[in-house]
Amino acid sequence: MQGFTKVEVLTLVGIMAVLAALVIVLMPQPVVHVEIKEVNVSAPAKVPDEPTFSDLVEEAFRREVVVIPKTLFQAHKTECMSNVRNIVGLLEFGTKYPVQSGPNLILYLVKKGELADGRQRLLFCPGDKKESLKMAGGVEAYKYLDLTLQGEYGHLTSYAGRNQLDVENAARKHSPRTFVLVCDDSEDHHGGRGFVVGLNGGAAKWRDKVDDWKLRQDTYVNVGEDSVVEELRCLHSE
Repeated sequence: MQGFTKVEVLTLVGIMAVLAALVIVLMPQPVVHVEIKEVNVSAPAKVPDEPTFSDLVEEAFRREVVVIPKTLFQAHKTECMSNVRNIVGLLEFGTKYPVQSGPNLILYLVKKGELADGRQRLLFCPGDKKESLKMAGGVEAYKYLDLTLQGEYGHLTSYAGRNQLDVENAARKHSPRTFVLVCDDSEDHHGGRGFVVGLNGGAAKWRDKVDDWKLRQDTYVNVGEDSVVEELRCLHSE
């Protein structure tokens, strides 16, 4: 029986290689499955390694995929509202405070001793990835506050406040309107969706950009006299 020549062998190998390449190209490619795990909303702060809402949003935009983890978003919003409710409850309406605004009004509660023994954690929005009690230096960072240094302590709280004297003057003119006393000082705390505000009546409310302020979702909102939102113009970021 006559064997194959070298040319025939090489030709056969070439045909098999072409067929193999066609099979690989025409085969359906595997689909990458992304699993989104549920977050324990009852105690999000007890899972230190869990990424924050802002971390997930930033990663989603970096990959050009918008994924909103609703459970984590709701957990952070709920905890933030609890923080704001506690802070507003300590800023008694009608009390004569020193002329303070912005973060320094909130930090006046630390100076008074109202937020001590670890309660400084209330000073930070849980959705704030840039600031936290740990990143601020822990409770030691609050020992030597000098609130005459207006604008020096923005890193020690995620919230901004309104001078109480301004509120009293406004209340006499516009009673019985409610006024924002406390608010997140940055829109990235909740992924750009909205803000948590504390009102002079002691309530904490969620303000959604679209539903409450009738803005586009991508509208930038800041705190201060140049804010696009009227009720946030009374606050100070510094």
